[in-house]
Amino acid sequence: MSFFSPTLVIDAEHADAVLAALDALDETGREDRTAHHSWTVRCLTADGAVLSTKRAEKHSQRNASITCLRHQFGANGRDLSAPDLAVTIELWKRMGQEVPRADGGTYIPGTRRRQQSEHDLALDYIEPTVWFHAVQNDGRLELPAAHLRKLQEPVDIVYTWVDGSDPAWRARMHAAMESADLRTTEPSALAESRFTSRDELKFSLRSLEYYASWVNHIYIVTDDQVPDWLNADHPKVSVVDHREIFADPTALPVFNSHAIESQLHHINGLCDRYVYLNDDCFFLRPTDPELFFSGNGLAHHFPSVVRIDVGGWSPRDLPIISAAKQGRDYLLETYGRTVTHRFKHTPHSQIKPVLEAM
Repeated sequence: MSFFSPTLVIDAEHADAVLAALDALDETGREDRTAHHSWTVRCLTADGAVLSTKRAEKHSQRNASITCLRHQFGANGRDLSAPDLAVTIELWKRMGQEVPRADGGTYIPGTRRRQQSEHDLALDYIEPTVWFHAVQNDGRLELPAAHLRKLQEPVDIVYTWVDGSDPAWRARMHAAMESADLRTTEPSALAESRFTSRDELKFSLRSLEYYASWVNHIYIVTDDQVPDWLNADHPKVSVVDHREIFADPTALPVFNSHAIESQLHHINGLCDRYVYLNDDCFFLRPTDPELFFSGNGLAHHFPSVVRIDVGGWSPRDLPIISAAKQGRDYLLETYGRTVTHRFKHTPHSQIKPVLEAM
């Protein structure tokens, strides 16, 4: 029923039995927090007080919701549990005759009404007929269609990746450097750390599968390279060479990440909505596509707390500062709008038709 997390609704008449069962579950968890299947159970009363299940048994009629968090542990014993993984249990009261509703009507006798709770749900009461059909449907009450806030379009993932230790790649890089005038180039633009691979991509892909397995397809954009550990035949992964996406092939080889980013929307078969990220970004908790796109498909963006100074860009700026200032100039000249903050180093939501227009 919940858009965000599963919720189990129980008639409040069964509160004592529910709380007794949960107390036994919580007691097992208290005895051994490192057990693979241990649980933590917390009760929230209607007035916002947090109770243990033992105390809640004495206040069952005031209880509004219960959260049950199942603990998951890594191989090193670290607790990987997150609040997003909790299941909420709510005790709903059954209404009698002529009980007024907030909208001015009255409840049908036998309607289960929700008690006060901050947990987000799609409804506040369930009439007897709806309750009966939900029980017949394996206890599930579902919306008749996808919620307006839920994104329906598929979302791809696009990585850029380079292995700076590859001899063939290094030869191309040094040849390009020798043919270019680098006298005004800011030194950090050529730092080895920009091109060093520590197999971050491997762990980013693992985190993506674990916490964002809803992705439609994964594209890895490289300069004639393939990670030696990657199963390049996997149906969900494609390696894309720069030669496949650059509109002007005479610009190749290219070693500027901003130039590469400007061509990503040329990937053959790419969805209209995709998330672009570097290989040093990791998903560390359950993530929904709605983090990146609104239900109607608009892209979300993630500004940094770091401000852009008001001066113009120059070769003296760090590359990221120069890029931010030139991006600001583009917005001002093209759209008559300006920005004051940089973007975070984070996954970026992008819409292919917007990139094509730009």
